[in-house]
Amino acid sequence: MAFPHYTSILRCCDGTSYVWHTKHLDRRQQLHNEGRGPKYTAAKRPVEIVYSESFEALEAANAREKQLERWMH
Repeated sequence: MAFPHYTSILRCCDGTSYVWHTKHLDRRQQLHNEGRGPKYTAAKRPVEIVYSESFEALEAANAREKQLERWMH
């Protein structure tokens, strides 16, 4: 069975948000909280997942990520 692709919104400790996609939701959140994610989230730990959606196709997850990023900026 293939893993679904997730598009999620992380809430950082300073109240800002970060949109991303992954195949491993919990593992990626852990990496962000360990400071092994992007520089943006590494400096704003801890982070928590406040929203996520699953998609069968990577392309759909990428498209949703871009849409959410546009809406948030």
